[in-house]
Amino acid sequence: MKPALCLLGTARYGRPLSPTADRKFRLLAELADVHVVAFADGLRPRRFRQHAAFVLLPAPPSAVVRRAVFLAVAPAVLLWLVAVRGLEVVIAQSPYEAAAAVAVKRLARLLRRRVAVAVESHGDFEESFFLYRRPRFPRLWRAAMRGALRIAARHADVLRAVSDATRRQLERAMPGRPVVQFPT
Repeated sequence: MKPALCLLGTARYGRPLSPTADRKFRLLAELADVHVVAFADGLRPRRFRQHAAFVLLPAPPSAVVRRAVFLAVAPAVLLWLVAVRGLEVVIAQSPYEAAAAVAVKRLARLLRRRVAVAVESHGDFEESFFLYRRPRFPRLWRAAMRGALRIAARHADVLRAVSDATRRQLERAMPGRPVVQFPT
């Protein structure tokens, strides 16, 4: 029986998947029962299967509202996957998405289930948010990001970096946690 895993992130997907995403999920499906919790390419939530089972949250244009939707809904979806689909591994695509995975990891214990959390870093998770947008209240954003990072650091089972730079950043931010490095 294949292990059940979930890719958790704020990426946006549409149906049909792009050729690159289609190939990625086709190959992953050979190894595991793959679920994806991410965002739809619009305001309408979507659920479909194309090599993986996709649960796509609505993607409001506001970053603040989108993050609120993610933090409110993603843990409920993950908990459902644990209870109904036997989810064993959550791969959070940044330390910030990991906060939702960690909450579910802790709740899964009540169901006598073990859920491992892997936290990935695909880039500079501390500054890239500010490079792409000019948020109101940047100090508040940074404080929230530091809090999420502390939660991820305390509860992640493994960290994954895609480069030397992201590995060093993870090691600085989350000392003592195992870090594996391999490209996407």
